[in-house]
Amino acid sequence: MAARWCLPIDRRPCPHRPALDAASLGLDARCFSAAERRQAYRAASLRWHPDRFLQAFGNALCDDEREVIMQRVTQVSQAVNSHVQETPL
Repeated sequence: MAARWCLPIDRRPCPHRPALDAASLGLDARCFSAAERRQAYRAASLRWHPDRFLQAFGNALCDDEREVIMQRVTQVSQAVNSHVQETPL
């Protein structure tokens, strides 16, 4: 039986900055028009929704790092939502 491929925590597709500011999430209001912000928000919210993330990468997550990765994905998802609430589209 072939070994299962595993996505380690240091290779996850997450923003690596400790602070999840609007610029690191691609949602900086100073750089985009309202339509571009809506499009960026929609893309970010779909990409970082925990259920969507699990659907896309769940089979590849290392079992011993799954909880830490999902905590980070949840933090990113919450940051996306809070940035949109702070700066209405």
